[in-house]
Amino acid sequence: MPLNMRCALTGFYGDGSGMGEAARRLLAAFAHLDDVEVGPAVLDGNKRIVSDGGWRVPLYPTLKMFLEHDLSGPADVHLIHCAAMDFDRFRPPFMTAKRIGYAVVETDRLHPKSIEGAKTVDEIWVPSEHNRQVFEQAGFKATVIPYPLVMPPYVDERDIPNRQAISGVFENTYCMYAVTTFQERKNVLGLITAFLHAFRVNDDVALLIKVAGVDAQQAIKDAAMFIGGVCMDMQIEDPPKIRLLGGEWTEPMMWGLHARGDCYVSLARGEAFGIPLLDAAAMGNQVMAVKYGGHVDFLPPENTHWVPYRLTPVLQRYPHFNGYMLWADADVLEAAGMMKRLAQAGRKPKARPEMSAFSTLHVAELLRRALHE
Repeated sequence: MPLNMRCALTGFYGDGSGMGEAARRLLAAFAHLDDVEVGPAVLDGNKRIVSDGGWRVPLYPTLKMFLEHDLSGPADVHLIHCAAMDFDRFRPPFMTAKRIGYAVVETDRLHPKSIEGAKTVDEIWVPSEHNRQVFEQAGFKATVIPYPLVMPPYVDERDIPNRQAISGVFENTYCMYAVTTFQERKNVLGLITAFLHAFRVNDDVALLIKVAGVDAQQAIKDAAMFIGGVCMDMQIEDPPKIRLLGGEWTEPMMWGLHARGDCYVSLARGEAFGIPLLDAAAMGNQVMAVKYGGHVDFLPPENTHWVPYRLTPVLQRYPHFNGYMLWADADVLEAAGMMKRLAQAGRKPKARPEMSAFSTLHVAELLRRALHE
């Protein structure tokens, strides 16, 4: 198909954060469009890569090729993938292309600064129906284009490279797991409290937590202190198995965790999309989550266990939040009971659901249509 559009992209492609992973998945979908040329938007100071403060990932060959690519002519579209309040920060000099902002939001409404930022772009894309509703409530029309599922061909629960040996976790151990940062929005306190309430030291159940953070070693230390503090507050001297997994992981290692895990647990107060939830469900794992946020779009009913919640005011020091916003507060006691029932049912073969709506080819077609509208 002949080239008919040039698209300059701005995003956190080199970050190990969720926003960085989301940006790289969008690139994977764009790679399927032979009629759209994509390249990095060159910002002030000749920057081709920007950061949201996340830890860096190795520049694998296709990402390096993208970052070194110069568009063959003036861009027709500038796609900016970041929080809405930051849309106006990223303006390549001399570029007059149509500006599309691809934004995420985890709460029930936009921050005033996000509303101002949304006014600086010509069009808004979002990854989920939750996001669309929040933007439309603020008076903006938004197009839903989800992040794609990028499952590598080697993924198989019986034969996966770099499968981790986890201390004290045996083949028959029922494994609940999460990939998270220790921040209020992720509600790790609720997760740990529910798990400690549900199980005893001799139960053959483990909670595996892949701890993310800019400083991997410090993140593990902080997580261990946090969990120790919760055990002290609950006066539990012999807790059930909780294993913290740290360090910089490769993609095969992360898929190895999904392959070993039985149930992905998230009591997060809000997710704009929830890529680890998508991957866990696609692997055929059970998933426990609060029915609030972007993951509601894709979690399949046969795999999913919804935790009851109520909406409460946001309480976290973060530039994108304030106390006028609402997010979900999970029912921790119900979550503990759900954990117990799942563990008692035991390990089961993984049955992968049909998730073609989130394939790279399908998302690529959504991108093509949206670019040409």
